[in-house]
Amino acid sequence: TETHKSSAFLGFTNNLAAAVYIFGDSPTPGEICSSPLRPCYSGNLYGGTEPARSWFAAMNPVANNFGPTSLPPIDEKYARGSQNGQVPEVVGLSQSAATSRLQASGFTVNSVTTASGARAGTVTGVSPSGSAIPGSTVTIYISDGSVRAPAAPASPAAPAPGATPPDATPPGGEPAPPAGTPPN
Repeated sequence: TETHKSSAFLGFTNNLAAAVYIFGDSPTPGEICSSPLRPCYSGNLYGGTEPARSWFAAMNPVANNFGPTSLPPIDEKYARGSQNGQVPEVVGLSQSAATSRLQASGFTVNSVTTASGARAGTVTGVSPSGSAIPGSTVTIYISDGSVRAPAAPASPAAPAPGATPPDATPPGGEPAPPAGTPPN
């Protein structure tokens, strides 16, 4: 109970199941404290304390007497949730195609425009992704196309053969003679 007057623990293995229930059996039960188990005025008994300890103490010595104790293999439908809770992959689609696909899967769609270098109107992200509660809202982020890749730095043009580059002033302040001019 929520007032710590009783508590239970139910557990099972692949071969056995058992339950432990702890309660005060007086005509006027009061709160129960754990460690050690006793009546008290500010109870702290819950299923994970004395009932769970009692269950494990009883089950551990006999659990493997009825075959090996093991867990079944994980079924992917439980690991990822049901198909109707899967958020379809829509990144890269147009806003209208993504909205249609999500609505067909039972989700409500909220669109948010975001600065991106992707083509304007393209979905760049989804939240939540993977799985969500059927009927919940999925936000799609739509590129506004405003982010441009930085331009490559311009490389200086090579001077034509025999031409003097515009900034080819040697130390001393006099411009270099044109190529092919004999020195003085």
